[in-house]
Amino acid sequence: MKISATLVVGILTLTVLAGCSGSGGSAPGPTKIVFTSDRNGTYDIFLMNADGTGLVALVTAGTDDTQPSLSPNGKKLACRSDGFGHGMQVIDLAQNTAELIDADGQYPKWSPDGTKIAYYKTVNGFDQIFVADLNTMTKTQLTSGNFDNRFPSWKPDGTKIAFATNRDGNFEIYVMNSDGSNPMRITFHNSAIDTAPAWSPDGSKIAFSSNRSGNFDIHVMTSEGASPMPLAAHPAYDGLPSWSPDGTQIVFESDRDSSLEIYRVNVDGTNLVNLTNDPSDDNQPSF
Repeated sequence: MKISATLVVGILTLTVLAGCSGSGGSAPGPTKIVFTSDRNGTYDIFLMNADGTGLVALVTAGTDDTQPSLSPNGKKLACRSDGFGHGMQVIDLAQNTAELIDADGQYPKWSPDGTKIAYYKTVNGFDQIFVADLNTMTKTQLTSGNFDNRFPSWKPDGTKIAFATNRDGNFEIYVMNSDGSNPMRITFHNSAIDTAPAWSPDGSKIAFSSNRSGNFDIHVMTSEGASPMPLAAHPAYDGLPSWSPDGTQIVFESDRDSSLEIYRVNVDGTNLVNLTNDPSDDNQPSF
């Protein structure tokens, strides 16, 4: 079902996004950051440069619009919206139209080739991961069972999906084939919550959020789960990491300055910067 998304900012937005491209792996991708903010009263979706400049309101519908994810070529935006038909949408930024993908979908993530979206939704009381094929509009359920599966993240070559699941009692990071087969656990910290994995552009590392040190910090490990190390550790909450297209930086949400803000840090933990620095809540960042 396609409906008009007349409140998506048009010409200015398209000028900002023009020339952004990427086909997965370490190929160039969007150099902008999308995020959610309630600075205008409701949760809207904003776009900014990687250094925090050039702030643009991307979706301002007067309803809560959250969980943004730019397509690899930067021309479409997946998000969850309380407007435009209510649910997980794909917005065509050139045509100013929105297409409802799944009314119950959460946290959409584009496949590297831009033809599919992984997400999760509740089925019979438990969160399960699905993949929607945007060419055929078919939806395939990848996980099942009486436990939760959340926050899918594609490997840059499209062959695997990392996700968080509590099938072992606490939330751990698993990796499965992109068709849902062969799920394998890669974190083993039974007293902690490991969640929100994000694959690096070269496929060699996974960033995730964990409270294994007592509070939620961003950690980085190899894609096999080895050598997990905290990044910019702080007593406050840090979550929802996202890699820059060149793999040198990570953005994440944090409440270390009271309200939620978007931070950027080098992958070696240096040069931590508050990109938003606003008294409102700014969260859910994604390159």
